[in-house]
Amino acid sequence: MSRSSSIQPAKKHIESLELQDKVLGIIVVSFWAFLLVFGLLTLVLGDYWLGKAEKTGRYTEAKSFKNQADLLMQEQKYQQAIHIYNDVLKLSPDYLDALGNSAIAHMNLKQYDKAIQQYKTLLKKGYKEPEKCYAGIATCYQHKNDISKAIEYYTKAEEASPIEGKNSLSLAHLLAGQSNFPEAIKHYEAGIRSISSFKDEYLRMLAKLRNINIVENTFSDKSSEDISKLYHELMNSAPSDEELSARYSKGHFNSTLYYNRELADAYNNLGLCYAQIGRLQEAKSNFEYALKILPGYKGAERNLSLVKKDLNK
Repeated sequence: MSRSSSIQPAKKHIESLELQDKVLGIIVVSFWAFLLVFGLLTLVLGDYWLGKAEKTGRYTEAKSFKNQADLLMQEQKYQQAIHIYNDVLKLSPDYLDALGNSAIAHMNLKQYDKAIQQYKTLLKKGYKEPEKCYAGIATCYQHKNDISKAIEYYTKAEEASPIEGKNSLSLAHLLAGQSNFPEAIKHYEAGIRSISSFKDEYLRMLAKLRNINIVENTFSDKSSEDISKLYHELMNSAPSDEELSARYSKGHFNSTLYYNRELADAYNNLGLCYAQIGRLQEAKSNFEYALKILPGYKGAERNLSLVKKDLNK
């Protein structure tokens, strides 16, 4: 074998080793460059990344605590529930659903001043359902026997959500107790209209769906914004009564109104208000309608009998 032929493989072997060294060097340099860039990003964005992770962890823990407190609420263990809601709010001060439930727990314990304070905090934080806060505050003032304040806040609740007929009925009841029968009649009729409205029931259904989705996505601002945007679009483009009747069962909805004690009470109370201002025929019609909704309603039967006697005179 000649000397030149033995040198050739050796030269190729050296070149192969050099190529491997170059590739390895590029890999090592790239790896260190990646680590350097990652380190710089961590230095600049570390608080953001850590904050997101910490926020997710806090939310998971807070949601777990809130579920425990909600179970205690169902068992009427209100004081224990409040302690856990406080822990939730320490972890996540913007968990407004927990704050709202805490206010309800304080109301059930007759700690009305504390409940009012928490409802007002919810309003300051931009709670999505201000009518619930106003109604809660009104109920607290009613229990404190501050009727003028209760009327003030039920009025705000009614203005914030006219489709919630219960607030109109509560307001009307207080006004009737103050012998302000014309105003009471106005609000009784508004409440009855809302409860009996197929369209208002549809809008209340949309509101419930929005609330469920917002609560489920409490710590995702974008999701809440998207849900609220979609909700307002649906509210503003709500179908007419005729379209709703075609899409759903109007007859089924109407059947649910019968045996509705709240609605029967509203018609009976409206009849009493009309009787107080001498409009006996309207009083009679409302007592009859209360009995149509709730047959055997003793109060409405008695009132109808009295007003018939007066009409006969």
